[in-house]
Amino acid sequence: MTVLLAGKAAIVTGGATGIGRAIVERLSAEGAAVAIADIQADAAAELAAQLASDGGRGLACATDVTDEGAVDRLVTEAIAKFGSVDILVNNAVTAPATNCLTMSLDQWDRDIAITLRAPLLALRAVAPHMVDRGSGAVVNIASMNAVRFLGHDGYSAGKAGLLSLTRSAAVRLAPQGVRVNAVAPGTVHTLRWGKRLEADPTIGERVRTWYPMGRVGEPGDVAAAVAFLASDQAKWITGETLRVDGGLGLGYPAMVDDLNIEPKGRPLW
Repeated sequence: MTVLLAGKAAIVTGGATGIGRAIVERLSAEGAAVAIADIQADAAAELAAQLASDGGRGLACATDVTDEGAVDRLVTEAIAKFGSVDILVNNAVTAPATNCLTMSLDQWDRDIAITLRAPLLALRAVAPHMVDRGSGAVVNIASMNAVRFLGHDGYSAGKAGLLSLTRSAAVRLAPQGVRVNAVAPGTVHTLRWGKRLEADPTIGERVRTWYPMGRVGEPGDVAAAVAFLASDQAKWITGETLRVDGGLGLGYPAMVDDLNIEPKGRPLW
């Protein structure tokens, strides 16, 4: 079986749980050594041990991604361990329910620090190394919140900024052989989503109707897109945002039904 990332080394921020964990596992399965950067040190260590037991190479790095010094140490440690960093995945996230008109400025600053400042710090720390090597791939995990009103206003603003940062960095780094892309997921079934289902068992069915493909995403759906963009199969793609959203960005079937634009139960053709 061909593996996409044999001999590569990656850093995944927020890599210990949820979507980040799925990304780490997929990159490792594709042959990459992976530094798992997460503020949850125990969870990162557990995942690194799992990779090792499966024949992979993992490095747990307890990291506050909003701290410039900590991010610089992360990159230095990964290079010392693996010899290079070929792939950076900016995935660390916070997404509290916030209203831009009433949220505290402290909460706004926190949201922007994690969703936008942290990816910038990681990019700036790893870019010189990639430029020196003449190659590298950065994948930023954005969100459909960046392009649609879906609440979580601070998080959404940060993710919208991340798309702009992706384009800017892609243009500036392209001549040096470094690619920068983004993935924009829709609703993904993570532990956080599971807790919402426990609180309101009907929400799953309601949300499912938003999606033309009839389901919410799984972490592996996002991980597969990241592996592609990080690989040489995407070697002439940069500055792009790949929507992994089950068609959410195309329209809302439930709205069509609610407005009675089309008769329910109509034939497919």
